[in-house]
Amino acid sequence: MYGIDPCEQRDQIDTSALGMAKLDFDEEFGKRRWVFNEPMGPTTRREFMTMTRSNLAKNLP
Repeated sequence: MYGIDPCEQRDQIDTSALGMAKLDFDEEFGKRRWVFNEPMGPTTRREFMTMTRSNLAKNLP
């Protein structure tokens, strides 16, 4: 459509410095390395309610 060959561009991305760094990270930590990050804050309604009750007891917002 715009005169861009997707296969050619994909090959250029894989050989760029950023692409090589991503491949190194994928090999070392796995492709799903982001799933190991713990969420910041409550993840369930129960955790939220417990945190809210605790903050109310401490007179925190």
